[in-house]
Amino acid sequence: MKKNMIIAAGAGLIVGMLGSSIFFMTAKSATGGVDTFSLALPEIKELDKDHLAKIENYGISVEDYTNAYDQIKKNLPPEQLAGVMANESMAKAEILETMINQFAVVATAIEEGFLEDEENIRLFRNAAHQALFQLYVAKNLPEDPNQFVASQPEIDQAYAQYGAEFRARGMNAQQSKDFIIAQVAQQKRQRWIIDFVSKIKEGFRIERNDDLLKEQNISAVGMPIPPMGQ
Repeated sequence: MKKNMIIAAGAGLIVGMLGSSIFFMTAKSATGGVDTFSLALPEIKELDKDHLAKIENYGISVEDYTNAYDQIKKNLPPEQLAGVMANESMAKAEILETMINQFAVVATAIEEGFLEDEENIRLFRNAAHQALFQLYVAKNLPEDPNQFVASQPEIDQAYAQYGAEFRARGMNAQQSKDFIIAQVAQQKRQRWIIDFVSKIKEGFRIERNDDLLKEQNISAVGMPIPPMGQ
C-alpha cells in the first residue's frame, strides 16, 4: 500500500475538505509555509474506545469524526441544520458512512498509483485549491447563524411576488414559506460570500491579457460565480 505518497505543493498550501475525513500530513518549507503533503490515512492496530470504525488498518477516531460533523453543521443553512437535528442519529450515521467510503476509495486510489499520473496530479491540485477556498471561506463565515435567516418582510415580499406560482405548483402555505426561507437564506449566504471574496480580491493587483482573452473567446468581465459547496 502506497500510503505515504508525497505530493509537491506550493508553499503555503494547506488542503482542507469540508465534512471530509481525508487527512493530510504536512511538511513545512524553509519559509514556514507548507511545502508538501502526504495522503497518509491514520493507521490503528485494532478498534478501540477512541475509534468509531476501522477500515483495514485505518481508523476513524471520535475526535476526527466530531470535527468533521461540527464543520458540516457550521456550514449548513439554519433550515437545513434544523432538518439534520430533527433526526440527528440518522444524520450522524450517514456522515460516518461517508467517511468510511472516503477511506476505502482514497486507500484504493493510492494503492493503484492514481496520483502517479501527471493529469491526475493536475486535477488533484485543482481540487485541493478549491477545497482550500471553501475551507477558508467557511472559517470566516459570520458566527451568528441568524445573519442569513429570512426576515418576515422578506418572506412576505417573496410570497407576494411568487405566491401564484407556488399555488400553481400545488404548494400549500407552509410549503411555500419553507421554500422561501430556504431560498432567501441561500441567496443571503451567496451574497455574503461574493462580497467577502471581492474584498479580499481588492488587495491584489490583477492584470488580464485582453488580447489572449479575446483569442480564447473569454469575456473581459465575468459574472461572479458562487463557489461550489457553499
